Amino acid sequence: MSIPRPEGLRVRFTSGWAFLAVPPRPGCTTEVQEYVDGDWSPAAVQGAEHLVHVYAASAIKTEWRARYVAPDAAGPWATGRVWSPDTFEIDGDASPRPAPHHPTAPATVWTIRTATRTSGRPWGLAVDEHGNFYIADGDQRQVQRISADGGSVTTVAGTGRIGDSGDGGPAVEAQLRHPTTVALDRHGNVYITDSDSFRVRKVSAADGRITTVAGTGREGDSGDGGPASEADFRLPNCVVVDGHDNLFVTDPRSHRVRKVSATDNTITTVAGTGREGDSGDGGPGSEAEIMYPNSLAVDGDGNLYFGDNGTHRVRKVSAADNTITTVAGTGDKGGTGDGGPANRATLTFPIGLAVDVSGNLYIADSDTCRVRKVSATDNTISTIAGNGAAGDGEESGPATGIPLDPRGVVPDAHGNLFVADFCEYRVRKVSPR
Repeated sequence: MSIPRPEGLRVRFTSGWAFLAVPPRPGCTTEVQEYVDGDWSPAAVQGAEHLVHVYAASAIKTEWRARYVAPDAAGPWATGRVWSPDTFEIDGDASPRPAPHHPTAPATVWTIRTATRTSGRPWGLAVDEHGNFYIADGDQRQVQRISADGGSVTTVAGTGRIGDSGDGGPAVEAQLRHPTTVALDRHGNVYITDSDSFRVRKVSAADGRITTVAGTGREGDSGDGGPASEADFRLPNCVVVDGHDNLFVTDPRSHRVRKVSATDNTITTVAGTGREGDSGDGGPGSEAEIMYPNSLAVDGDGNLYFGDNGTHRVRKVSAADNTITTVAGTGDKGGTGDGGPANRATLTFPIGLAVDVSGNLYIADSDTCRVRKVSATDNTISTIAGNGAAGDGEESGPATGIPLDPRGVVPDAHGNLFVADFCEYRVRKVSPR
């Protein structure tokens, strides 16, 4: 039986998004695949014309193919490609065709990466100086890099198999157990909290090799004052790097935030006594009681911010004198206070933090399903993304009208904010106001 190649393969534009449309053929089913991470895999389709999402205004260079399949035979593939926000081609057409321009509206959310539910959910995010961003994918046990134009996805670390091997060799051949966050230093080295292996690992920018910089691989709570590689963690689940290449690591099960010195790799505690509690504001961070810290950010002055998850607050350790204070949250659960002082607002599990170049603080307020912003000028708090519900929603639109399940947040140099939308397997981009 001879089955023709699909004719009339085309791109349909809807609200700034493009879809590959494949016309049906009587007596045949339609198979559609997408090219992801160097391989073809089945694509989710919808509607009678087998619409497949291709790209938004924040272009994703991608490739799709479709064919007709009868009970006893399959036909040849027809291919659709998108090369930029403004051009695409279908089935080898040598003349790129213009696409309508849909400018991004102020405070608009766009989906810039969508995984499938058979792949991984994004958690920790980082952005380098070139606009490439990095994703810690605990489900797939890998760290991936997405190019600034969205055109390529490469693996930075992890084979996808569970384990904790590979130190001294190429990071792409190493095994990870559960990478939760990722951070970059000023030299481009990548740091990964591999929480279930109780380690912080480093991928060298020079040669791509992986090493352990903190943690022995044993669960524990020891080592302060000695080499970080000889210290024990209970659950290192967030890492951040300051402007001097010092590392900060949250260990929520030990109720501490720890620091690895860039000068001698000595590890110390900068916040928390090891006892669960809610005290210490106005005094030294290492004498304060904290509860399940699990997010971190550093501003341009070296001040350290962490999400004190068990107390529903964001606290700050001053770089000048190590004094700890509360910058957001009252200690009560909630999602109130927009328009007023951040320290009088309520939060519920602030699970992701970031600070932009202007000193504004961004909070992934996970259980309220919002991203909130604390202004650097007057400490006023506001909601900039999320409508208070998680779940499937519009691919793009006004930021405060989009459902979100926020985890990691990270700004770029252009004022955009990237958000890991955990339950929807997406990375979202919030355009600047």
